[in-house]
This record gives sequence, structure tokens and C-alpha cells, in this order.
Amino acid sequence: MDMISEIQRLVKEYFSGAYHVALSGREVSAGETKKEFQGDFTVVVFPLTKHTRKSPELTGMEIGEYLKANSPMIAGYNVIKGFLNI
Repeated sequence: MDMISEIQRLVKEYFSGAYHVALSGREVSAGETKKEFQGDFTVVVFPLTKHTRKSPELTGMEIGEYLKANSPMIAGYNVIKGFLNI
């Protein structure tokens, strides 16, 4: 399994458990981080805030903590506005 698919799977898993929401594949947008930012992969948080009803920053932090705790491949993260960089 590639890392982007694994991140998407974990984000869906998080929302299923924390918010009882079954996310579609289109709702979890993940890709490689732009060179000017720190990280290898980025999750776009904006579309997910409709489920959390929290700011993009808080939503990103929640997801980041879950990913870090549930994947040995994720060492850390940072949130810049509505983007979670892993």
C-alpha cells in the first residue's frame, strides 16, 4: 500500500470512530507536500471541517495526532491554515 492511500485510510478511520462519519474517497484529499513547506505529504483539511464543526487548524491537529498515534510511519506533523503536512 502506498503512503497516500494509507493516510487516506487512517483519516477515514479517524472520522468513522470520532465523528461516526463514513467519508468518501473524494472527501479525503492527500498528496505530496509542496517543496516550500515542511513535510512529505499533505491532507487538505477544509472539506473535513463540515463534519467536525471546528476550525481548519483544530481539525488538522486532531487528525495529525491520530495519524501520529496510529501509524509508525508518521513521525510528526504541522498544520498551516487548512493544510495538514505530515
